[in-house]
Amino acid sequence: MLWALAQPAAMAGLVAAFVIGVGLRSVAQWSAARWLGLATAPRRDATRRGPVRLDPLGVMAACLSGTGWGRPAASPASRRERWAVLAGPAAVLLASQAAFAAYHSAYPGLSLPLRLNRPSDVLHGAIAPTSAAQLILSVAVGLLSFGLVALLPVPPFDGYRLFAAPGRRVAAERLVVVAVFVLTVVPVAGRPPVLIALDAVAGPLVRFWA
Repeated sequence: MLWALAQPAAMAGLVAAFVIGVGLRSVAQWSAARWLGLATAPRRDATRRGPVRLDPLGVMAACLSGTGWGRPAASPASRRERWAVLAGPAAVLLASQAAFAAYHSAYPGLSLPLRLNRPSDVLHGAIAPTSAAQLILSVAVGLLSFGLVALLPVPPFDGYRLFAAPGRRVAAERLVVVAVFVLTVVPVAGRPPVLIALDAVAGPLVRFWA
């Protein structure tokens, strides 16, 4: 987000995307767990504490690179719990597509920013003809990036939780998170490796709406 300081609308969009991503992922997982009968805490306790929790490194990554992550989900012990974990990033990715649809509907003649900007460009402050277009584009790409980062197949991200052995924990999970943080914010050949991967995966999804 700090890269976008010179673009107030882009900055606002990236902040909004991170806040929405963290909240939507957590609420979707919490709601799916309750719907599947997995939540054991009384509603009043869960409501008082709130289902939304932050990971400090995820927040720092968002500030320094434009995208980050929320607090890791618990290790699933059953197939139903895996569905609850998947509900989080799935909800964020669906929200990103809704934001792209809103951009496409509001600005049908402004497809050039979608064709020219890589996701990493948008995360560092997208350039668009209007501030409103810049805001919506930043929200859309920010949500898309947040959802894809959550699906990283390494502990303790949701992508790893979906395929790890039931109840399995990795002793060095925090070290892996630190490594992902470094790969998200430290440039290699001009861009951080995580952002290079996002460009490869998310780039075609962005251009789809052009």
